[in-house]
Amino acid sequence: MSSVRPGDVLAGKYRVERVLGSGGMGYVVAARHLQLDQLVAMKFLRRGQGSLDETEATGRFLREAKAVVKLRDEHVAKVFDVGTLETGDPYIVMEYLDGCDLSALAKQRGTLPPAEAVDYVMQACEALAEAHSLGIVHRDVKLANLFVTRGHAGTPLVKVLDFGISKVNPFGESEQEMTRTASMLGSPRFMSPEQMRDPRAVDARSDIWSLGVVLYRLASGKPPFEAETLGRLLTMVMHEAPDSLSVVRPDLPLGFAETVERCLEKEPERRYANVAELAYALVPFATDVQRARLVADRIAQTLSVAQLPRTVEIPPAMPSRPSGPPGANDTGTAAPWAGTQGGAKREPSRSGMIWGAVALAAMLVGAGVFAKIRHDRAVAASATSAPAKALGGEAAEPAPVPPPPIVIPPVATEPSASSVPAGPATGVVAGRERPPVRGPLASEEKRRPAAPPPVVRKPRAPATSGKDEGIPATRD
Repeated sequence: MSSVRPGDVLAGKYRVERVLGSGGMGYVVAARHLQLDQLVAMKFLRRGQGSLDETEATGRFLREAKAVVKLRDEHVAKVFDVGTLETGDPYIVMEYLDGCDLSALAKQRGTLPPAEAVDYVMQACEALAEAHSLGIVHRDVKLANLFVTRGHAGTPLVKVLDFGISKVNPFGESEQEMTRTASMLGSPRFMSPEQMRDPRAVDARSDIWSLGVVLYRLASGKPPFEAETLGRLLTMVMHEAPDSLSVVRPDLPLGFAETVERCLEKEPERRYANVAELAYALVPFATDVQRARLVADRIAQTLSVAQLPRTVEIPPAMPSRPSGPPGANDTGTAAPWAGTQGGAKREPSRSGMIWGAVALAAMLVGAGVFAKIRHDRAVAASATSAPAKALGGEAAEPAPVPPPPIVIPPVATEPSASSVPAGPATGVVAGRERPPVRGPLASEEKRRPAAPPPVVRKPRAPATSGKDEGIPATRD
């Protein structure tokens, strides 16, 4: 039996209340956190048992526990603490669950409706999807490790236990479950053929095999492979096909047996590639098909995020675009290293810069001339509108639309990398403010001394007001 007894205070904060279960590799007790008054489950590794080296077993126990801490899915039994007692025994503190596992449920009811079995397994798929996305293969998915409790809404909630941490059988579990036989870790009735050959070479598809065994057992009332000896059982699992589920239970929905039997293909390549594919295949048989599809979508999303490539190739920026700070892309974020470092360094073209300066100067002169003409026209129009009369033809003629703002960068005497235009944020917009031209204003004042300055900005007609003359808005 265990070296921990009810009433013992462990690690100075956990008081043992009762033993929950025991197996060949370890045991579980219910304990209460003295400071938090919280009921927890404490799992211990049984030392000196089996063929595993003690150091290896302890390292595996704690290493797997640390991996489970990363899992956040609600269908995974949470790990709260990990430590070692003064006696050297390692322990794991997990959430305490109130309910029963599927092994006990199957013994009570014999068989389950396919829809109920599917609901349980799809919840397990959610937990396994997160584990698989982190590279964790359970390797011991079975009825006893699928625990049914109640969620916040009172609906059944499946929790996946023992992600390879320790192989624990609750009291009353049949000896035929064979959680650990000789040096074999796992449950032979639920183990895939490849796991029997080499437990270290399995991947997520081994867990899919185990889920198929769970579905077969819940739907038919018996496991797909039964034998009186371990040797015979291993032979059946590795080389023989199970009885057809549609023959064992003819009333199953059409396609259900084929879905389960695909999980039990001997070659992993012929099974579902991942738990998302299995979940989608199970959707038509669920109690709530619409909700089941959402669950399958969520499972697929979990796996797809984990399988995204670490780097994504982004095409380099178009060479015709003005260059900004080194390594910047269109959105202002750092460009990929390959996009900014590949190839020989290019020097700015001297001829290109000269032509650019000439073009900018020409546009600047044009903008100045246009501003002057528009200003003269506005003053002349104000002078002729003093008697509040205007020519009929001019009243209908709209004001010309000025060109868009022109960015004028500072011109350097020597062409260099820093003299390339940096963008509209650092330029001066021509035409945004009227230049201080005094000549036209002075001549107009001599011709019309009585006109006050505000008359220059007073609109002659609503169609030609300053606000509607096409003056470009200030750019951010």
